[in-house]
Amino acid sequence: MNVGGSGSSGRGRYAAPPLAEINIVPLVDVVLVVLIIFMVTMSFKKPQKPDGKSEPVFSLPITLPAASASKAGTSRSSTLACGVDKNGQRFVGNQPVTTEVLLLKVREAAKDPQAAVRIDADRDAPFQNVVELVEACQLEGIRNVQLHTSNPH
Repeated sequence: MNVGGSGSSGRGRYAAPPLAEINIVPLVDVVLVVLIIFMVTMSFKKPQKPDGKSEPVFSLPITLPAASASKAGTSRSSTLACGVDKNGQRFVGNQPVTTEVLLLKVREAAKDPQAAVRIDADRDAPFQNVVELVEACQLEGIRNVQLHTSNPH
């Protein structure tokens, strides 16, 4: 005669109640996947100016330096966009060029008295390369030289 004590194989009066738990591991997995999807899709968003218009996107491999006093200026169609990446590679538009071709493009742009040159230089670009580009504009008589920056706001 076994009275709910030791050695009892049946469910007696002192048996443990069944455990009912919510398994949150799959819920956490699903939430992390959804978070990753949102983070990836937000990285494809086009940069917008404060006025709501899309900023022209160039495929230059540069990170523009930030300037807190920069104003969004209007870019004329006669503006020559030149760039220098962090390795010192020079660009006209979004095409890599040699120094000679760059100087030739600046000379051609200088034929227009209203010519403007916009310099898109990576914040880690060698300073000497940027100075050479500004000096080339000065020697050709271009007075409207703009340094392109990003607005940190």
